[in-house]
Amino acid sequence: MFIDFQFCNDYASSKGYFVCRIDQGSGMESVQNGADIEFSTVHSTGSHTDKHIASKYKEPLTFTFHICKKSHSSDPRGSYISVLEQRDLNRWLNRNDGYHTFKLVDSNYSNISFHAYINTKKIEFAGNCIGYELTVITDKPFGYLDEVSNAFPRMTKNRIYAVPNLSDEICDIYPYVEIICLEDGDLRISNRTVHKTAEIKGCLKDEKIIMDCASRIISSSVRGDEVINYFNFGWLRIGGTYENKINRLETSLDINFKMKYSPVAKVGV
Repeated sequence: MFIDFQFCNDYASSKGYFVCRIDQGSGMESVQNGADIEFSTVHSTGSHTDKHIASKYKEPLTFTFHICKKSHSSDPRGSYISVLEQRDLNRWLNRNDGYHTFKLVDSNYSNISFHAYINTKKIEFAGNCIGYELTVITDKPFGYLDEVSNAFPRMTKNRIYAVPNLSDEICDIYPYVEIICLEDGDLRISNRTVHKTAEIKGCLKDEKIIMDCASRIISSSVRGDEVINYFNFGWLRIGGTYENKINRLETSLDINFKMKYSPVAKVGV
């Protein structure tokens, strides 16, 4: 059981709350893992085998826990959550402005975060609020490891550079990339592992190009947003298979290359 959590850059402990369980159970619980997969199959006539044609995760990762107010008084009323404190809690946790970063304070989850929103329910006893039930709903059936960066101050043309895919999921991940051209020419960056190439024509020495591949945004220090007219829309990606996690990158020009992405962490809570 984790002891604290962070949401929207604030910790529960810094606001005077701690994670707990408000029940009389035996302590045993069924932990929802989130990563349940649903297969689409077809059954062949005259066969006992279902053939896999597609698959998807059934639902995003969701989990529930309780919080209580810290009290330094022997009077139990000191742990009651006032209406003013309830308003502050709901303003912090129960937001309608999209998903936000949620992190558990636990040594096993120190490098893992989730994109989530939170539903809140107050728990009352004898007409007083003694705690809150929080249900965390994430945007995916898994979390993310801390951001990984790969930097090659001088990536030389026609050489292979190895970049590992540290994700627990076998999927394509679209990174954030910064490139500084060290010579003029048409730039092609190929990932031989996934057989994809990003090409930008007419690059100039010292031109800085930024590719936010997940958001499909490209810009240039020389050509601004117009650089997209010279781009083949081959957005860079990190991929691989179960057997092969190494991505083999190759460039047609000498460049300064930086790339960062957040690998998938397939964990439950």
